[in-house]
Amino acid sequence: MSNEHGRINRLQEVEDLTEYINNGWLHSGESDGPTFLWNHMIREASQEDAENRNNVPVAQLPDADMVISMPMQWYFDSIAAMVPTAERTDTGVEIPRIDMPTFHLDSQALSGVDAVVGNAIVSTRWLDAVGNLAKAVEMTARFVGNVADRDNEGFDYLKDLIQTVRVYMDAVACNADPMTGEQALNIITQVACNEDFRLNAMQMVELLSCGLSFAQWDDTRMFAYDALNKGIATMSDFASSASRLSNSADDSDSRDMQTDSQSVAQVKTDLGLFEDADSLSAEDLNNLAMLDPALLSEKGDCAGRAESVRSCRTVFAT
Repeated sequence: MSNEHGRINRLQEVEDLTEYINNGWLHSGESDGPTFLWNHMIREASQEDAENRNNVPVAQLPDADMVISMPMQWYFDSIAAMVPTAERTDTGVEIPRIDMPTFHLDSQALSGVDAVVGNAIVSTRWLDAVGNLAKAVEMTARFVGNVADRDNEGFDYLKDLIQTVRVYMDAVACNADPMTGEQALNIITQVACNEDFRLNAMQMVELLSCGLSFAQWDDTRMFAYDALNKGIATMSDFASSASRLSNSADDSDSRDMQTDSQSVAQVKTDLGLFEDADSLSAEDLNNLAMLDPALLSEKGDCAGRAESVRSCRTVFAT
């Protein structure tokens, strides 16, 4: 858009973009809005919830862990009793994903998450509450990753939970002292950077975007940059690790091919001796007769091992 002198009106562009973000994209029905652009609905929801928050204690972290994990374990125990291929181990229950029944929220497996989150979001004891919210997000993500969530009920629940955390973290940014806010954001950032979210970048970024609430003030703005930098560093390390594993696998395949080629060459050399048998002594002929038959079938055995299929099992451990 240009003004009367033909120059771009930057202020008008910003206003148009803000209008689109707040009233266009958010109501398109395709998503709940862009992640790293500020969503005014977060602040509105945070302010609306303020009257329900009080200086009340929250569950201790070990107690919250137990409340969350018990219904999840009951869920796995119940389906283990129904699935013939389920196996119990020292660390939990192993069930082939293909044999699992489709997960539904009415199973109440996430009822412990509801209880812990409901207890946390009404408290102004910011650090304790954020610790429990982080535990809820972490364990929910791990649970959803280990069930047959064919209808995406678990995934949608996790998305809603992350939005709840974003709203609460806005309240932390607005009301807690800077030191408490920094500690709280570090807790959420640590969860966002763990292995459960490295392959789910959208959810990872949504958690990291909790830092946007801190970016509005000079004394807490660096917290948002720190959270973003930690996320970038985590994904860079993850990409480097994946690249190393890929290169290692390629090198291993190359060595295997070289070994196979050498084996084939050796077989050809040994068989070539038969073509000139007239020049062999009786002792040489006897040694050839004693050759290991496995030498000739080595490549066939390798191919057979490569085609073997192992069943993948889902493991859930509390």
